[in-house]
Parts: sequence; C-alpha cells; structure tokens
Amino acid sequence: MVPSMVRSTIDFGIDLGTTNSEIAFVDKGQVNVIRNGFRDEITPSAVRIDRKGSIIVGKLAFNQRVDDKDNTHTQFKRLMGSQQILNFPTSGRQMKPEELSAEVLKSLRQDVLRETGEEITASVITVPALFEIPQCDATRRAAEMAGITCSPLLQEPIAAALSYGFQADSLDGFLFVYDLGGGTFDASLIRTVEGRLRVIDHAGDNFLGGKDFDERLLDYLVRKLQREAGLRALDPSTDRKAFAKLLAEAENGKIQLSNSASAYISITDLGRGLEDFEASFELTRSEYETLIEPFVRKTVEICQRLLDANHLSKTAVSRVILVGGPTLTPLVRSAVESGLGIKPEFKVDPMTIVARGAALFAASQRTPQVQSPRPAKGTLRLKLAYSPVSQDTETDVAGKVEETVDLAHARVEISRADGGW
Repeated sequence: MVPSMVRSTIDFGIDLGTTNSEIAFVDKGQVNVIRNGFRDEITPSAVRIDRKGSIIVGKLAFNQRVDDKDNTHTQFKRLMGSQQILNFPTSGRQMKPEELSAEVLKSLRQDVLRETGEEITASVITVPALFEIPQCDATRRAAEMAGITCSPLLQEPIAAALSYGFQADSLDGFLFVYDLGGGTFDASLIRTVEGRLRVIDHAGDNFLGGKDFDERLLDYLVRKLQREAGLRALDPSTDRKAFAKLLAEAENGKIQLSNSASAYISITDLGRGLEDFEASFELTRSEYETLIEPFVRKTVEICQRLLDANHLSKTAVSRVILVGGPTLTPLVRSAVESGLGIKPEFKVDPMTIVARGAALFAASQRTPQVQSPRPAKGTLRLKLAYSPVSQDTETDVAGKVEETVDLAHARVEISRADGGW
C-alpha cells in the first residue's frame, strides 16, 4: 500500500456529482480516470441501506431506486448544507446529505485502493459555482468522514476549463460553461481576473436535467404501450417492477438515440399480472427530440439571459464548453450553437471532464508536508518554486539554498523520482 504523503502534489480530483461521481488522477503528465468494480468510469451517486443495515453505494443502489425506493436515495447533493434528514425505514437508519455524500466518496476512495494500491487522504473535490459557504462546509465534512483529510474545493466550471487546457494567461475573452447534469443545469461565465480563472457570474435551474428527459420519455412509452399494445393502467405503488423496466428501456433508448436515428424498444414481463405482456417498436430521434425540446429551450434561454445580464454579445465569448451526459444529445448541441451563435466544444468526454480538470488542478496543489529535519553534514537543502502543471515544453525553476555556504563548486541537477519529465 502506498501512502498519499509520498506525493509532493495532491494529484487526485473528484467530481462529486448530483447524479454520478468520478475520480481521476495525474500520473507522469497523463490524466487517468479510475474505474469502479463494474469497470465503469462513472459511479452513480446513489446510496441504499438494506434490512440488515448494510450500506450499498453506486450502481447496485441505483438499480434499486424503483423497486426499493423508500430505502434508496439519490440527488442528495441538492440538499448539501441543509438540516434535512433522509430516512431508510427498513433498517431504521437516518442520514444527513453530507453523510450520504461521504459514502460515495468512500466508494471512490476504495476504487483507488483497488486499482492502484494507494490509500489516498488528499483530493481536490469540485463544487457547483452556486454553492455557498454552508454547502462547501458540508462537502468538506463529507470528505473528512470519508478519510480525505485534505480536500481543496474547486468550482466545477473552472475544472471544465482546465480540462480543455485553458489557463489564465492564455484565455482570450470569456469562456461559457454549459453544464447539463442528471438533475441540475448550470451556466457559468469565466474570465481571467487578477491572473486567475474566475467564475464572474452564473445562472441555472436546480430542478432541470437529464432526469426530466427520462421521465418525459417514460410517460411517452407508457402512453404508447397503452394506446398501441393494450397495456393496462399502471399504479406506481404496486407496479414498481413495470416502472423499473420501462424506465430502464427509456434510459437505454435515450443513449441509443445519441448515436443513431432510431432505437429499438423491446418490452417483456412487466411483473405481477403482466408476466405475459410483450411489445416492441421503433423509437425515432425526432420523436424523442419533440419530447425534450421544451427543456432544452429553457436551458438556452437561461444562457441568453446570463449573457444579457452581463451585457455580452456572442463575439465576447471565445468558447462554449459542454459538461454532463445529457449534452451528448444531438438536439442539445445544435440548440446551444443556434441559440447562442457559438460553436460548442465537446472534444473532452462530458461525463468525466470535471473530474479530469480537478485532477489537473490537484497536480498543481502541494500536499501538506511535515517539516523536514535538518540535512546531514555535507548536504544542502534547496527550496524550489515552479509550476507543477504546464502546457509549455520548457518551464522556469527558481530556488534558493536555505543555508549560508560556499557554492563555488556546487552543481544542481533536477529530476523526477518516477522518471517522468
């Protein structure tokens, strides 16, 4: 096991998301996303507590959100910083939003241990631009409960900008970050202020996201099956299996339509009383786009109002960066380009862009170090300063010798312990 204090920089970055979370790290200049036990780069931000009191996190919990809705919680990031208590009635447990977030962070930390053998105690963690002091404090407490004792916070839009390689000294004009997640929408304006990237204004909707796309498509599938295949009326309290299977089909169809003009929907065995039900049909992208168009239009209107509030025209914005899984939807991309008049950037995976940016920032953050003992006689101690992360092929290193000695015949050689550049 490799302790984190061996590192001189933090290197790990976490996107603690409303719907999904990820952790990435920088190794020899490369950003890598840690995969979980299912070999996925993303872990659902879901927590379930079963009858025995066992805590289940991630995909297994997320898959039970319909069948065991009362004992499974998602979207708790929206409640960070509040005093709300979430109940798990079967086990009798109660947990705060920050405690549930801590379970997600523990899961990510365990993934790092399994994949790299390193038990980390430091990581940069991203937060929305709209988070204020109570939400940020709750995020730090969640990190502490998860065993992450050093957790610098970074705004999600800044992390997204860093993923694209934008630095304060290279930014020309404004950046616009369009972040459409599973449960929330955030729009942010970024520019260089006093030599640093800063979010100068933001807007959004805490109750608008890909989940709304899924629910609208689910409603459409139910109505279509009732109209064309004779499906009886469904009761959410007794037909949970039916709703779970239909929601899964809706989500799968949505993913297919991001890459294809149509998706094949196949429905069988919807549970009690519907074991023999069977239906299949083709769902077209145009059908789906008609359903979600009002949501997409609302996001573009929020973006336009943000630009108007800051008296900015489209020519003042150098780039629009897309963040979040729903931005893979072709309608979203075309609506952003036509509505704002700026071609969006999407060369970085929108699902992991924030975690990647957090890792890049983490590579520039020093880990807390214990005071070094005085060097042995005959050695020198140097104090060096340099930029740990740079896009340049050459970098300046400044330093000084911390003892008063004769350097007439001294020679300094700088190299990395891991052999990297």
